[in-house]
Amino acid sequence: MASEKWLLSRASPRNSTANERSRLTATWLNVVAAGVITTGVVSPLMTGILSGSPVPLWLLLAASSACLSLGVLLHVIARGMVGRLRP
Repeated sequence: MASEKWLLSRASPRNSTANERSRLTATWLNVVAAGVITTGVVSPLMTGILSGSPVPLWLLLAASSACLSLGVLLHVIARGMVGRLRP
């Protein structure tokens, strides 16, 4: 516990600023990932189910899979950014 306090007291303002910027960027990427997944997966699937859309099922699934993959990739990138924060 004492060593953690020592590390926190030794944190420079430059590291704090860099960490905050990384956190904000990671949060933004995570929000974009959630939006991509919602827009590209949930919305088309619900539209297809509720309206009986004439869009072929394979096209709907391909587009949804691409959006889901992009959303997961953005989320993984955001997690990587948070994992590299400096003390």
